[in-house]
Amino acid sequence: MADKSVRTSLENKGKLIVKFFSGFESTYIFGSGKDVLDLTRHTEFVEEDLKLARAGGMDLMRYSAPWHKIELVRGVYDWR
Repeated sequence: MADKSVRTSLENKGKLIVKFFSGFESTYIFGSGKDVLDLTRHTEFVEEDLKLARAGGMDLMRYSAPWHKIELVRGVYDWR
């Protein structure tokens, strides 16, 4: 649901605006040992992929962090 101030602003203009939202829940395919970001080569083409999503009308995107790569050891985080 849009923020109240955004909704109010849109309602006042009397326009119906459709927002597209995309994303994926996780980057790790459980039981396979594979990562969606690696399989799709998104890690190599991230900038191009995001530009294509924007050009295709994506206004918002849920972007999951590859937690299985960030926390290889419990309690030790690698944010690179």
